[in-house]
Amino acid sequence: MKTKTFRLFLLLITVMALFLTAYTKSTSAKEIVWKMHQWRPATQEEIPYQQLACDEIYKRSNGNLKIVIYPDFSLGYSTSSWLRDIKSGLIDITTIYIPSISGEEASFDVIEMPQIWRSREQALMAANAFFNFKKKVYKEAWGGELLAQGTILEGGSEIIFTKGKVIKSVADLKGLKLRVPGGRYRELYTKLGAAPQSMPLGDVYMSMKTGVIDGLRTGSGSLYQLKLYETADKAVKLGPWPALSQDIVVSDRAWKELSPELQGMVRDVWQKWGQGMMAHVFHAPYVDDLYWQKQNEAKGVRYTEMPEAELAKMREIAMEILLAWVKSRGGRIAEAYEIIKPFIVQQTKAGVPVQFSK
Repeated sequence: MKTKTFRLFLLLITVMALFLTAYTKSTSAKEIVWKMHQWRPATQEEIPYQQLACDEIYKRSNGNLKIVIYPDFSLGYSTSSWLRDIKSGLIDITTIYIPSISGEEASFDVIEMPQIWRSREQALMAANAFFNFKKKVYKEAWGGELLAQGTILEGGSEIIFTKGKVIKSVADLKGLKLRVPGGRYRELYTKLGAAPQSMPLGDVYMSMKTGVIDGLRTGSGSLYQLKLYETADKAVKLGPWPALSQDIVVSDRAWKELSPELQGMVRDVWQKWGQGMMAHVFHAPYVDDLYWQKQNEAKGVRYTEMPEAELAKMREIAMEILLAWVKSRGGRIAEAYEIIKPFIVQQTKAGVPVQFSK
C-alpha cells in the first residue's frame, strides 16, 4: 500500500513538473515578430538572400524571433522620415539605402558621391572604414542599432538607360529627365545639365512608358529584373559604382525586446549576410555586370561607353561638389569625409589617376 501511494506521489510530482516546464516555456518563449521595411522591389535578387538570413534567425531562435520582409516600401513608410521612424520605434527592422536618407543624415552621403571612385574595390574599402562611424551615429542620433552593412548585389557599373537617345557626352545630358537615387546624385546631375527625378524603382516602368521621365541611372541587373528593357533600349556606361551601402538597422525599441543571447545571435547572422554581400561584389562585380548586360542585350538594349575625356569632366565636377559641400557644412559631414578621404583616388588629367588623397 505504501509502495502504491509512493508511486502515485511520484507520478503526481512528474506530471506537475511537466506542466510547469510547459507553462514556463509557453510564457518565456513568446514569439516576437518583426516587420522588415525593405526599399527594394520583390523581384530584386537581394530579397531571397535576406530571406535566408531571416529563416536562419527563426531556426536558431527556436521560433522565438520571426522577421517578415515587406519589399518596395509596401509598409507605407517614406524615405523622408526613414530615420525618424526608426527613432520613434515605428519601424522594427529595415534595410536602409544610404542615398535615400541624405535629407535626414547627410553625413552618411559623403561615401555615396557618384563618379569619385576609380574602382569598386576602393569604394568598398571606404565603406568598411566608415562602418563604426555609422554605427555611432545611428545609435546616438537616431536610436537605432546597426547590425550589418551590405551593398547592392548586382553588377559594377554606373549606367544611364534611355529610350532612343544615345548619350555620347556630358552635353547630351542637358534637359534629360532622369530618375536618380537621390542624395548627391541630384546635385551632380543638375550640375551636368539634366533634370533629375526621384521615385521608387517600382514606379519607373510606367514613368518611362508614359514619358514622365526620359531615362534612369541604375545597374544592368535592376534593368533586367524590373523588365525595364521594355521601355529603354540605349545604355551608356559611366564607370564603377560608388559604395552603395545597404545597412541593416533595428530600432532601439525592437532591439530591447531581445535577450542578450538572442541579440548576439541576430547580430551574427546579419554580419555574415553583410560579409557575403561585400565579398561577392568585391570579387565578381564585373562578372555580374557582364552577365546582366548580355541578358539586356538579348532583349534589344544597346550598350556604349562614355569617352574617358567626358568621364574626366564628370569626375572633376563631382569632386568640386563634394568638397564644396563638405566645407560649407562642416560638423559630422566633415568628420565623415575625413574617414573616406584616404580611399579617394584623385586625378590630375583625363585617364591618369594619381595617389590616394592626402
